[in-house]
Order: sequence, then C-alpha cells, then structure tokens
Amino acid sequence: MIPTIYFRNLLLLLLLLGIASAANAGNTPQGYRDLSSDQARVLIDTEDPLILDVRTPWEFRMGRIANSVLIPVRELRGRLSELTAYRDRDILIYCATGARSVAAAHLLAANGFNRIYNLKRGIHDWARQRFPVVR
Repeated sequence: MIPTIYFRNLLLLLLLLGIASAANAGNTPQGYRDLSSDQARVLIDTEDPLILDVRTPWEFRMGRIANSVLIPVRELRGRLSELTAYRDRDILIYCATGARSVAAAHLLAANGFNRIYNLKRGIHDWARQRFPVVR
C-alpha cells in the first residue's frame, strides 16, 4: 500500500504536469505552433502576420494566400536576413501540404524567430475550406 503522503505528492505532480501541458497546448518543442486553416484565418484577420509561402515560384503563380511573400524553402537559409524585422513578430508559414513549411518553421525557430505558425495541411486545405486564393 502507498503511504498517503506519497500518494498526495504523486497527485500534485500529475496535476502540475497537466497544467503545464495545457499551457503549451498546440506548441511543439521545436518552437512553432501548428494551426488549422480556420485558426490561420483568424490569425491573419486579427494579427496581420507575415505570410511566408515556401513553395516553388511555379506553385506560387498557380495560387497563393493574399499578401504572401515567396521564399522557397530551399532558399530560406540564405535569405534569413530578409526576415530579421520579423524576429519577434508573427510569421505564418505555408506550403502545399504542410511538409516544407514544417522544415521552414524548424529553421526559423533555430535562428531565433519567436512567433512562428505553421499552416498544417497547407494551402490545399486552405482552398478546400473555401478560403480565398489569389491566382
């Protein structure tokens, strides 16, 4: 049988871990947060983030989120200096399906950017939700 003091301490520890987990819900240990298309739309409407498209120029021409800035993920490391003004501002990153934007989010987080959001499932889901796409 577990003594009462140990049982209470265990419960307290579990409670504190639960609170800490709730406080970080949606954040990844890598320093960015995944957003659904609905959440990204709210961020765009309320916070005016830099919207960073990390797809290819061809994909960008086929359709993009309004006011997006194109820096293909393969060029991002060499072009980080273009983003220094956004180090402490909101940056929403997207690609076609969410894979390249995760790589870009990791790169930005590793280079000291603090408010990074990844559009999970990318512009494909954005368009599927019937949010506007500029062509």
